[in-house]
Amino acid sequence: MEIIKELGQRIRCIRKEKNLSQERLGELSSIHTNHVGAIERGEKNVTIESLIKLTNGLNITLEDLFKKIEFSTNKNPVHSTKNK
Repeated sequence: MEIIKELGQRIRCIRKEKNLSQERLGELSSIHTNHVGAIERGEKNVTIESLIKLTNGLNITLEDLFKKIEFSTNKNPVHSTKNK
């Protein structure tokens, strides 16, 4: 799964655990409700600034947010092996 989608699902899960609507999270985070929804659906790349706002709104740390997200280093290799 793409990291953006995983991150969005994690934000949605935490929001629901805290019984917050997207609208309320948007208010607490100073992020428009439509943008919160797009982030949760994995439709928008999210900036570090927005992540910090969201974690503040959720009253969690960035570490808490990323705890259950798996990072794969094999999906997008930085170096091409084409000329080897």
